[in-house]
Amino acid sequence: MFPRPDARYIVQDGTYVTRQSLDLRSASSHTAHVPYIGGNVLNDGASFTGLSTTCTSLASCLVANIPTTPYYAQQIISSGLFPYTNSTGNLQQDAFNVSQRVVTDNMFRCVDQATSYAGAVSGAFPSAYYYQMNRAGFGYNPNNVPAAGPGPHYLLHGSDMPWLFGNQISYADPKDFLTQLVTVTYFAEFMRSGQPNPEEAYLMARGYKDALQVYRKSGPWNMVTGDSGKQVKQMDYPAYDSKWIDGMFCVNNAGNSC
Repeated sequence: MFPRPDARYIVQDGTYVTRQSLDLRSASSHTAHVPYIGGNVLNDGASFTGLSTTCTSLASCLVANIPTTPYYAQQIISSGLFPYTNSTGNLQQDAFNVSQRVVTDNMFRCVDQATSYAGAVSGAFPSAYYYQMNRAGFGYNPNNVPAAGPGPHYLLHGSDMPWLFGNQISYADPKDFLTQLVTVTYFAEFMRSGQPNPEEAYLMARGYKDALQVYRKSGPWNMVTGDSGKQVKQMDYPAYDSKWIDGMFCVNNAGNSC
């Protein structure tokens, strides 16, 4: 967090941040008591997963791609949580798909969902909301994998930014645009009022007819309240609600690293 000796602390809103961790155990003076949104893109980890072209089995591909040890590679396979599918007919490509799912959970989804959950139930955050982006394009692509277009592609790290800010300019199909519209509607309201659900009267008064239509179709974004129920807003069109994702892996892997 503080990599340079001449710049030991980061500055947030004019305040030096001197702690290296965020205390989510209670509503303390060390944590900004502000509403919070957390989330991940469907394939965040694909941007940080290796793509071996020489591995000869699923286990050896996991060892090379994640990277991990042969022991943990076998644990991943035996768990059944990340099934291997021969979808492309190419071992390395199909093993990459398994690898990126593991890395997405290990680097992003588990800790981000846990942050939202812990901050919400402890009161460290007055409110918390969580999303997963299921439509996006491009992003950080060091492996040059398919990352956009109408065909199957990965939703990479950073690919959600144009959708959150409403400046994506190319779409594979009409639902891409509608997903961006409903996402912007939620996030714009969060920035305006600290929660993501606009009043319909406000949208009507402003003449935001399209935004009103997609919001009605997708429904309100639920606040995180605990470990059960539908805590995640899945950004698609229409957007929908789901339970926490890959909870079994996240719970079993807490405190460990592949």
